[in-house]
Amino acid sequence: MTRFYEILVAAGFLVFNAGYLYLALALPQSPLPDDVGPAQLPVAIALFGLVLTVLYLVQACRRTEARKGGISPVLLAFIGLVVLASILSPLIGMALTLALFAAIGVVLLDGFTAWRGALITGACVFIIGFFGFSWLLDLPLP
Repeated sequence: MTRFYEILVAAGFLVFNAGYLYLALALPQSPLPDDVGPAQLPVAIALFGLVLTVLYLVQACRRTEARKGGISPVLLAFIGLVVLASILSPLIGMALTLALFAAIGVVLLDGFTAWRGALITGACVFIIGFFGFSWLLDLPLP
């Protein structure tokens, strides 16, 4: 039997993403050809969130056995990492925060022996975050 809270979490995500899609569709469209506004990015984010939520809901409903025990230490570490990243982001910048988050996440998942992969992942995320936003999209990162 599936855990009841997993279906509740999926329902909460479904409501959130549906509301986000509704608000994204309500954004005014600019008639200018070279608009600087959000264009269709918020709609794409909402649709991506809806797809992930539906996949999570299907996975939660198909699960037949419930695990007993407490919360995994890796899950608690990831929650702490997200909180730490949100605190550090205004202080050290978004690109560096994302790079550290990705590198530490790889270490949490694969162990400390994967430090080379963590460095490569962190460097790639930094390059994508910094150059992708600053150079390609001409958007300053906070």
